[in-house]
Parts: sequence; C-alpha cells; structure tokens
Amino acid sequence: MAAPLGPDEFRYRQESALHAALPRFAVAGLLLLASLISGFWGVVALVHASWLDTNDLPVGDEVFWGVVMLCLATVQGLTAFLLVFDRLLGFVLGIALAVLTMLAQLAVIGAYPVWSLIGIAVNVTVILVLIGARTRD
Repeated sequence: MAAPLGPDEFRYRQESALHAALPRFAVAGLLLLASLISGFWGVVALVHASWLDTNDLPVGDEVFWGVVMLCLATVQGLTAFLLVFDRLLGFVLGIALAVLTMLAQLAVIGAYPVWSLIGIAVNVTVILVLIGARTRD
C-alpha cells in the first residue's frame, strides 16, 4: 500500500508544474513577437512604403520580400502555438524558422536597417531561449 501524501507534497507538485510551464509561454511569446516584427516588415513592403529603398534588396522586388516575410511570420505564429502545447516539433520549427527569418532579415538589412536589426535580435533571443529550455528539460 502506498504511503499517504504529506500535507505540502501536493502543493509543491502544482507549483513545479506551473514553474515548468512559464518558460514555454515566454518562448511562445518571444516567437510571437518575432512573428509580428516579420509580419509588419512584410505588410510595409507590400504597401510599397515610400521610404523603402528597393535598390538595397538582394533579389526580387519589395512584393516578393513582403510575401516571403508574411509567410515566415505566419508559420512562426503557428509554431508559437505548438510551443504552448510543449510539442517537440514546435521547438525544432522554432529554431529553424528563427534562423531562416534571421537570414531573410540579413538579406534585406539595407532596405530596413532598424527593423531588420530588431528582428535579428529577437530571433537570436528566441534561439537561445529555445535551446536553453530544451536542454533544461
């Protein structure tokens, strides 16, 4: 027969479960922030912002890069939901998409230097937190 639980044993188990869930939500929030930055970049490129210097784009025009950034932003947003539910696919996709988005931001840094630097910084943070959260588990 199993020994009865002590008076505080159940409470500690609940706190540890909540404590384990908080990093997942933080990482999902960071990935959602990266998604919003990429999405904003894509929308601005699609509406042909007057301050966009299209000569600084490596290939294609602003419509092409706007569609690319919107697609990356959409998949990043969906990956954030996978992270909330603690799926391994979410962690793998999160790192892969953060790397892809960083490469896309680097490719167009001449056209949007400030937004690209912000996007790169957020994506580097996403990668570091995802790797740290996965190695801690």
